Amino acid sequence: MQGPVGPQGADGALGIYGDGSAGELIVVSGQVLDLSTPEGLAGLPAGLNLQFSRIEIAGSLIVPSGIVLQSTGDITITGIVNVLTGSADSGNGSPNPGVSVAEAGPYNGGIGLHTLQASQVIPKAAAGGAGSRVLLGGGGEGGGGLVLLAKGQVLIAGGAVVAANGSNGTNPQIAGKGIVGSGGGAGGVIVIAAKGGLTIAGTVTANGGNGADGWDGNGGDGEGGGGGGSGGIIHLISSSSPNITGTLQLNGGTGGVNAPGVTGILTVGGGGGACGGNGGNGGGTPVTGQPVVASQPGQAGELLQTITPEPENLFIIL
Repeated sequence: MQGPVGPQGADGALGIYGDGSAGELIVVSGQVLDLSTPEGLAGLPAGLNLQFSRIEIAGSLIVPSGIVLQSTGDITITGIVNVLTGSADSGNGSPNPGVSVAEAGPYNGGIGLHTLQASQVIPKAAAGGAGSRVLLGGGGEGGGGLVLLAKGQVLIAGGAVVAANGSNGTNPQIAGKGIVGSGGGAGGVIVIAAKGGLTIAGTVTANGGNGADGWDGNGGDGEGGGGGGSGGIIHLISSSSPNITGTLQLNGGTGGVNAPGVTGILTVGGGGGACGGNGGNGGGTPVTGQPVVASQPGQAGELLQTITPEPENLFIIL
């Protein structure tokens, strides 16, 4: 015997907004919900199901890179959403390139995407490219990726922050060691799509990290500073022109300072990671016999806006 007919599902591409089966995601003022921890995951209303009927973030929400939050209703952010970094360099191999054309190297900064390429990106776990570093260096992780999809409206209110920034390169400055500066990580990727209105009165950032200073703790050759990471990508997709009175930041990171030695030669610092722009080159002596060069900042990232009656259709192709 045939049972009752279930509820009608979303038509065609509207399914990208989810089915609302996870209920409401509400993070109240003063609350911190960290979805990178088991305790945070236990606080979700329906486990790993991220298809919400409404999302309201008044407190602080921390998410790993590559997360997609779906809402069949509105998404309202009056607090903070922080996206964790998504790519790294262990210092024992090549840096993770994230979303870029080429990874950073021991001197050269990574190569970022063309504008049209950037407009097609739906970020995965690795978003902004990592800066290059040596074993004794640190930092330079690339910014993470986040996608917000609302069948209703998206509001990022005044004072609210959504951030997917790259990390600064770091240098432990160990006595007796010469350590080049690590490159900064590129900013991440934030995609916001709203079937209804899109209003940004707060701050959305995907900035690149700064390159670390070189450290000459043993004399001899000097050590170059790291290049800055590039800015990331912010893509706003809506059915009508978005109302933007807030701040959208896609700055490249600064380059680190060279540490001169006594020989006039400086080992080159790590290149900055790439994403929406090119990472900066590290400082030092890239060619023996040629003059020392300063490290370079990362380029600014890409701010993209797409207005289309049916934003969901873009995600069928992607």
